[in-house]
Order: sequence, then structure tokens, then C-alpha cells
Amino acid sequence: MLKRILPLMLSITLISSSFILGSTTYVKASSNNTVNTINLTNYNLTNENLNKIKSNINKLLSSKYEIMKTGEFKSNSDIIKNSKLLELVDKTNEFKSKWYKKVNLKISNYKSSLNIDDLKKISNNIYVLKVTYNIDYKLTDFTENSSSEEDYKLEIQNIDGNWCITKIIDLNEDFNESTEVNEKYSINNEFENYENIIDNKLDSINNISKDIDKYEEEYKNMINLNSAEEESYSGYDANSAVQYAKKWAEGRNPEYKDWGDKDCTNFVSQAVHNGGIPGSSVWYSRSNAWIRVIDFYNYMRANGYTFGGDYSSDSRLGDVIQLYNSNQKNWTHSVITTGSTGHGWLYCAHSNNRKNHPIADVYPSSTYSKIRYIKFWH
Repeated sequence: MLKRILPLMLSITLISSSFILGSTTYVKASSNNTVNTINLTNYNLTNENLNKIKSNINKLLSSKYEIMKTGEFKSNSDIIKNSKLLELVDKTNEFKSKWYKKVNLKISNYKSSLNIDDLKKISNNIYVLKVTYNIDYKLTDFTENSSSEEDYKLEIQNIDGNWCITKIIDLNEDFNESTEVNEKYSINNEFENYENIIDNKLDSINNISKDIDKYEEEYKNMINLNSAEEESYSGYDANSAVQYAKKWAEGRNPEYKDWGDKDCTNFVSQAVHNGGIPGSSVWYSRSNAWIRVIDFYNYMRANGYTFGGDYSSDSRLGDVIQLYNSNQKNWTHSVITTGSTGHGWLYCAHSNNRKNHPIADVYPSSTYSKIRYIKFWH
């Protein structure tokens, strides 16, 4: 994900549902790294309106973390006024409330903030926004802090005095690799293929809800952390890979090209290279094998750096997990394991930026329906 110029942006921490803005302007970072000040009066938005918009969006995006904390599922019918979107969100959160209990995924607290990155007025009561959602949280069974940064585009509408969400897309998960960055992040690109995205996600959440017991059994096998007995390439220092991943999970190493919202495998390659996997004429910074999900998988398999199949047995810290996007029908995401708890692996990643995030949160989900492991000889 493209790293925002966060110190220059107005970041309002939402610990409770009420907070105050002191002026009628806010600051956003534009794509060319300049800073634009937008006068909210040009959009007929008062501070009260903006506060309510941000509060409702934050409430929606924080709903899964609230489930992690309380174990309770509550409908978002008060802030979502699109029947199909509400069905998707409520079914997803209902599944998560059951799933988190099955895998014992809990957090003790969280702190979230929301930045409005861009804004477009569609009519007197309809707006399109691009936002960055940041959250820091504490897992109950892990000593280190965890974090996630996520990008979304939303359509909001004022209905009977309440700012309701009528459309939302995840700017990293809901687009394929061929989508250009400028096209994806453009506020003028009006939710292309939106209905198909929602329909596909509904199908996916219905399927994984039906198979929740099967996924639970798979997870019981996933937390088996036994070591492999045989070795081939044994020069991998998993700890060095893990420490690198934790250091750069929330930022970018200036020694490498930043691939923006397509940085996930580039980040993983940097980490495992730091762990001792040597570069080559095929696997090097900017090469397909370095930056692309499937090419990385094929290279590591073909060159003897990994063992076993795609399953979780014998996986360890510093190994790589790849996720299959059921909507795009392809393997689209790479992450690196950096911690473990009773509910499974924690990982670090780019696009979205995540540090010590539970794999149980993203798999299974309405986006990711399959998982595979790239297990290195340690």
C-alpha cells in the first residue's frame, strides 16, 4: 500500500464516539507528495457532519476488532443503508464471531484512527471518500503489539440526518495485480465492477460459513510447529528474516524500490534475503521472482530452498504464507510468519501494512479461501 505522509495529515484518534475538529479544513497528501488543504465549506460539510462521517466509518472498520475484544456480533444496520452490503457485512461479522471463538482469537484493547485522503461530492447528500484506517491492538496471548493499516474507498449518503455507508471496497484486496495504481486510487473511478465484487464475496462467505468445521480442523493442524528432520539448504537464519520483517512492516526500506500497493512479495523477498537466501540472476530486487506471488513460489520450490508440500505441518517462524483470492481466482498475497500463539500464526506484510497480525483474521474470509506454505530449510 502506498505509504501516506501521515505526519502531515490530520489523524483523529477515535477512542470514543465523540471528538472535536477545530476548523473547517483538513489536510490530505496528494499522489505527487504535495499537501493540499481542502475547504470543507466547498462540500457543504460542517465539522459536525465530518465528525459523524468519520465516526460511522470507524465504527464499521473497527467492528471485527470489537468482535475480537468482546466476542459479540452486532448488526451494522444503523450505518449501512444498502441491503446487499449489509448482508455481506453482517454475515462476515457473524462468521468472525463464531470463528474467533473456535480458534480462541482475542484482543484486550485497541486504538484506531481514520484519515480522509480524498473526497468527491456526487450530489448534495452523496460523497465518495478514500480513507486510511490505522489500528494498534494487543492480543491477549502475545507480548508484542500488533498493527494494521488499510485503504478503502466508500460512498456515503445522508439519510434522515445520518451519514450512512452505501458502498465500500478494500483498495488492496478487491483489485487484481493488473490494475494500475493511479486507476485504483483515483477518486473519479466510480466503483467499477462493484456488484460483482459484492456478489463474489457473498458467495465466499456463505461457503466458508457452511464449512467452518472443516476450517477449524485444518487450523488444529496448522498450529503444529514440529521441526523437520531432513535438510537441504540449511543457511536460512529465520530470526534475521523475522526481525527484518518486524522492523519494516510499517515502513519502507529506502534501499529497495517501493512497489506501493503491490509491495507484498517484494517485502517478503527482502525479509527472506536478509535471512540468508542468496540472490541470483533470476531472483533479485525488481525481478518477477522477487516481486510476484506465483513467480516467488515457483523459484523457491525449484531451487531447493523449501521442503514438504503446501501444508502447514512443520512450518516455523520465518516461513512464507501465500493466500488464494477466491474472487480473482488466483494466488495474490504473500506474508511472512513472525510470531505464534494458541490460535495460530502471526504475520508481517505490506499491502496492507501489518505487523504481528493473526492469520486467523484473514483466512478463511470472503476474500481468501485457500492457503499454502513456503517452508524453508532452517
